[in-house]
Amino acid sequence: MDYFNSISNEEFIKDFLAELYSVMNFVHEEEVDEDDFLFPDSVYGKHIMATQDKLNDRLYKLVKEHNLLDEVIVKIVNLKRRELFAVLLPMIDEYELKIKVDYGH
Repeated sequence: MDYFNSISNEEFIKDFLAELYSVMNFVHEEEVDEDDFLFPDSVYGKHIMATQDKLNDRLYKLVKEHNLLDEVIVKIVNLKRRELFAVLLPMIDEYELKIKVDYGH
């Protein structure tokens, strides 16, 4: 049951990376006291999560076109997500090394 045969893993990965790299500069605008911790990853983490959500939405949309039971859809999408993120997670780590975070107040 290959419900993704119209789009290869390479296309999913290419599209994911294009969306991810569409934003390379972030501004951390939260006020910080001298006692508070600064978590710059929360700024770009939101972008990473939004990009992952778009990939998930795309996977669900493709599988739902086949009118399957919800639990079957979830199983198929989760399998594909694991397959894709095994490749994407190191690429996300690489992206994090290339971005710029400015600390403005």
